Amino acid sequence: MKFYIPRHGSGPIKVPSPALTIADLQDCADLSVHALGCVVAILPKHLTAGEAITAYTSLQDLQAELMGRLAEACGEEDIDDYDVPADVLDILQSCGASFYGLVDLLNTDDPVIAL
Repeated sequence: MKFYIPRHGSGPIKVPSPALTIADLQDCADLSVHALGCVVAILPKHLTAGEAITAYTSLQDLQAELMGRLAEACGEEDIDDYDVPADVLDILQSCGASFYGLVDLLNTDDPVIAL
């Protein structure tokens, strides 16, 4: 599930309570915020093995959603190597993405997908 958080200036961002509840983080005393290039992930500061596996698979689900949407935005032709990691190209190619569409998308600063 996703939530839209509008930004108003440079003030603090509040995470919606329902998001914390859905993520089962509402009772966590300490949270860890990870900033990873255009992504912010909030995790419990201390994870059980089960929680670590759940976090990992949740991030994989998000990765699959992003790759699917990017592949849709690229089109349906073959992808060859470009300045993109090989594993990302493999995933996009398996989704039927177009190399030429990807090149066009990489050459623009305009948003190409919405989450």
